[in-house]
Amino acid sequence: MDELIQVIGTALDIVECELLGSSSNHGKRISVLCALMGRELGMDEEVIRSITTCALLHDNALTEYILYKYENSDYEANLKLHCRYGQRNVEMLPLKYDVNGLVLYHHEQADGGGPFGKRENEFPLGAALIAIADMIDVKYHLQQVPPDNLLSIQKEIAAQSGKRYTKAAADAMLAILDEETLL
Repeated sequence: MDELIQVIGTALDIVECELLGSSSNHGKRISVLCALMGRELGMDEEVIRSITTCALLHDNALTEYILYKYENSDYEANLKLHCRYGQRNVEMLPLKYDVNGLVLYHHEQADGGGPFGKRENEFPLGAALIAIADMIDVKYHLQQVPPDNLLSIQKEIAAQSGKRYTKAAADAMLAILDEETLL
């Protein structure tokens, strides 16, 4: 099952890169960042495994999202469907840890600015970890960030703690984000 999930994750990364121009290996990078943050937070390895699987597959409803986008220009509605369909799909996987809300809320922000208006502590910590990793990678394309830009990324994360990012997720990201992480 792990190998199958890895293959699906690779396929999603290729599609997302080709169709949306996202950075290569985006899902894999989000998964690795979530694993590092989960360990920083002292999470159980089975919990981390479920979070990293959801992180790898967080954009699994991409094709449905794209099809709906062509039919409907309402960005907010499209984003909600992307999250709902993605959550529906990961719930079918035989994971030991409850993945409820991990993909559904991966676009939520601490101040309620996400598609479902959830605030910090109203959505799972695993979703907050996926959200910060996703937002940072999309914004900065972490696979090609020069080490000189690391300080500005860290400052942005600190400034957005409790606003865009939950405090726990921001603290964990700041603890693990260094030059080695970017390699």
